[in-house]
Amino acid sequence: MKTTNSKAIIRRIILHLFLIMILVLFSMPVLYTVYYSFLSPEYLGRIVGPDKFTLMHYRVIFRDYPVVQWFTNSLIVMIVVITCNIFFDLMAGYALARLNFPGRNLLFIGLLSTMMIPDQLLLAPNYIQLVNLGWHNTLLSLTVPFLYFPFFVYLSRQFMLSIPRDLEDAARIDGASRIRTFFSVVAPLAKPVIISTIILNVSWTWNAYMAPSTFINKRMKYTLVVGLNSIKDVSFDSVNFTLATVVLLSLPVAVVFLFLQKYFIQGIATSGIKG
Repeated sequence: MKTTNSKAIIRRIILHLFLIMILVLFSMPVLYTVYYSFLSPEYLGRIVGPDKFTLMHYRVIFRDYPVVQWFTNSLIVMIVVITCNIFFDLMAGYALARLNFPGRNLLFIGLLSTMMIPDQLLLAPNYIQLVNLGWHNTLLSLTVPFLYFPFFVYLSRQFMLSIPRDLEDAARIDGASRIRTFFSVVAPLAKPVIISTIILNVSWTWNAYMAPSTFINKRMKYTLVVGLNSIKDVSFDSVNFTLATVVLLSLPVAVVFLFLQKYFIQGIATSGIKG
């Protein structure tokens, strides 16, 4: 018995040591970026003490560039896109999972097929359409085309299939309408998939570069990604300065994922139970 316990302890120690090594390996680029963003260029590649740390790069970014406005633009776009994706994608997923209507399966197959179209292929048609609508160089061009994502509709549908129908039937027997059943019974149960939608949307919307750089060419309308990349192109010779822009860009997404990662994993895991 003691031998079995000793082997189990040894295996656990080895497993934890392996996980620690993986953690250190994947943390090195992050630590490198944050560390050298607080150092002057002459210390690049060297290990120095905290007394050499400086906020010089961050002061220059906020003093010489409209970073606050870029941040505000990104925040507005992200909030609108996330809110609409939660509402539209969840309802579309519910309709595809629960409502019986002609062409439902064909519609679902068509939805899946749109996920195979590269975004680059849609860039030119979207640009022409936005120009014709007069939305070029406005935040509408960064929100309206992205009010829903086929992937999140698929994710929502798969999750809805895992919810027992008995819960909805009980609500209908109590006199609840289809809409009230959705908002009172189904939506609260869909918390994991909602959190997954939020996290993935934060990452995709916040880090989007191709569409914002194509649809927007006015400096004050830039999102944070486009604005900081324009700074990086001007100051490409200063690695430390570039690392500071990377830290500013990555921090919001890292914070959101840190607080919501438990629900994100749960949502991804439960969305494939049935289908």
